[in-house]
Amino acid sequence: MEEEVGAGVTINPIAFLVITKENVKLMPVNHSSSIDKLLDYIPDIIEKTNNMMNRCIQNKKEETEKIISKMGKKEKTEKEKNENNKMSESSEKDKITERIEKTIKKPEPQTNEPEEVTYEYEYNEPTNDDEM
Repeated sequence: MEEEVGAGVTINPIAFLVITKENVKLMPVNHSSSIDKLLDYIPDIIEKTNNMMNRCIQNKKEETEKIISKMGKKEKTEKEKNENNKMSESSEKDKITERIEKTIKKPEPQTNEPEEVTYEYEYNEPTNDDEM
């Protein structure tokens, strides 16, 4: 009688190793508690949150750059308008001053010699009747 010998082996996976271009993860098959499961997902949550924040920051930078460029264009056009207005105002002022100068008589030049001033006084001599 021959004895048959046999052996049995069972394999239970503990975890899977997941390799991507960006990182390597160890994903356990059986979690002993929900805390273990949460701890496994924390790196994914942080990565996704970080990506979302980077996109928001990039969008804000682009919006800010657009606003700054628009403001720069507005400032240039306003400066040009102001310069044109100043030029037209100065030419109008020049015209007005010319008109005023033509209509107003120019005063005679003054000499440095002081004018002679005469004062008149009234003096009444007292009479003998006033003294008494």
